[in-house]
Amino acid sequence: MIRYALAGISFVVEFALIAVGVVVVLTADSVGALLLWDALAVVYLGVRLAWLYHDRWSVGDRELRGVARDPTARFFAQVFTVLCSVIGVTAGLAISVRPEQGAVPTQVAAVPAVLLAWTLLHFAYAERYRESYVAALPERVLDFPGTPSPRFADFVYFSFTIGTSFAVSDVTIRDTRVRLAAVIHAVLGFFYNVAVLGIAVRYLTEG
Repeated sequence: MIRYALAGISFVVEFALIAVGVVVVLTADSVGALLLWDALAVVYLGVRLAWLYHDRWSVGDRELRGVARDPTARFFAQVFTVLCSVIGVTAGLAISVRPEQGAVPTQVAAVPAVLLAWTLLHFAYAERYRESYVAALPERVLDFPGTPSPRFADFVYFSFTIGTSFAVSDVTIRDTRVRLAAVIHAVLGFFYNVAVLGIAVRYLTEG
C-alpha cells in the first residue's frame, strides 16, 4: 500500500517539477517559480528517502519491470534528469547576475535550488540505473558484490559514488549502454560541479 502511494505521489511531483522547471529556465528571474520548484523538490526527495527507509522495491517486482521497459517512462526520466542539472545552473546564475535590488529573495530561492538540483540529479540517475537493471533481467548489467537482489539503496549508492568521485567503486558494469549512461552521468556531474563552483567564486569575489 505504501509503495503504490509513494509511486503515485512521485509521478505527480516529477511531472510538476518538469513543468515548473521549464518556467524557471525560461524566466530565470522568477523567484516565485523557483521557490515552488524548491518545495516540489523537497517533496520529491522526501519520497525517495521514504523508499530508502522502507526499501521494499525489489528488482524482481513485476510492476517495476513493466515501468522499466516502457519507452515513454524512460524518455520522461531522461528529460527529468537533464532538467535537474539545467535548473541547478540556472539557479546559480540567478545568484551571480541578479541586480543588487531584490538580491536577498533571489538567494533564498536559488541557493537551495542549486543543492536540491544536484541531489535530484543523482537520485534520478539511481532510478535510471535500477530501471536498466530490471529491463535487462535475467541478465545482470550491474554486479553488486554479495548482493544477488539489489534494492533501491544499492542503486543510490552506485549513483552518488559516480556523482561525487566520477568512479564506480566496487560495482561492475557489464553492459555497454549502462557504461554510456555512467559516462554521461559523470560528465554531466563534473560540468555541473564546475559551473556551480565558478558561480560561487564569482559571487564571493564580486558580491
